Amino acid sequence: MILSDTHTHLDFSQFDADRDAVIDRAVQAGLVLMIDIGIDLETSRRAIEIAKQRVEVFATVGFHPHDAQSANSDAIAQLESLIADSKASFGQERRVVAVGEVGLDYYRDLSPRPRQQETFRDMIDLAKGHDLPLVIHTRDAHRDTLSILDDMGIPSRGGVFHCFSGDIDFAREVLRRGFLISFTGNITYKNSQLPKIAAEIPLEKTLLETDCPFLAPMPHRGKRSEPVMVLSVAKTLAEIHGVPTEQVGEVCTQAAFNLFGIPM
Repeated sequence: MILSDTHTHLDFSQFDADRDAVIDRAVQAGLVLMIDIGIDLETSRRAIEIAKQRVEVFATVGFHPHDAQSANSDAIAQLESLIADSKASFGQERRVVAVGEVGLDYYRDLSPRPRQQETFRDMIDLAKGHDLPLVIHTRDAHRDTLSILDDMGIPSRGGVFHCFSGDIDFAREVLRRGFLISFTGNITYKNSQLPKIAAEIPLEKTLLETDCPFLAPMPHRGKRSEPVMVLSVAKTLAEIHGVPTEQVGEVCTQAAFNLFGIPM
C-alpha cells in the first residue's frame, strides 16, 4: 500500500508530545509522503524544520486568509528567504514544495476581505516567482477566488484546491484551469455530498489529505486526526470509483509527487 497525506499541520501544538511517533505510524502504514502546511510565518518556519528532520515530510510556506493582515512586505520577504534557504540546505531537492495555504475565506471573515484578496495576490506572485504550485483554501468565496486567479494568471505549476467544499460546477471550473482537487476526512461523513462530486473527478486529478489535526474521518470523528487516518479517505474513494484501495493510493500519490515536483 502506497499512500500520501498532502495536507497536514504536524507542526501544530496538538502533536508536540508525540510528533515523531505520529510520523512513524504513518510510515509503517505505507505513507511515503506528507506535506506540512504553513499558514503564517511561524508555522512555515516550523514546517520546514520538521521537513529537514524527516525525509518523508515536505513543507509549504504561505499566509492563510485568516492571517492575511500579518502578510506585510517584510513577512513576505522572510517567506522568500525561507524558500531560498531550504533549497540551499538540500541542494536541488526543495524542502519547500508549494505556496500555501492561501486563498479566501468569507465564511469566518477573520481578516477584512480586501486584505484577504491583496494577500492572495501576493501569494500568487510568490508562487510564480519561485516556480511553485499553490495550495488553495477557499470557503464561501469561490467566485472571487477564480476571478483573482484568472486576473493574476495561474502559476505554471498549477496547484490544488484543498479540502474541497464546492459543488460539481465549481469542481469543473477548477479542473478546467488545470488544478487538482483534494478530499479530506469529511468525505467519509454521513450525508456528505462530497462522494457525488468525487465520483466525477478522475483519480489522477485527486489528492488525499487529512488536514490533521482536524476533520478526523469515520470512525475516528471527534478525535485528533493524524496522517495514518488518510487510509479511510483512500478507502472511501475506492468505494466511490469501484477500484481497489491500493489503486487509489498509488494513483493519487503519483499525482502528488508530480504536482509538488518531488522525485518518487
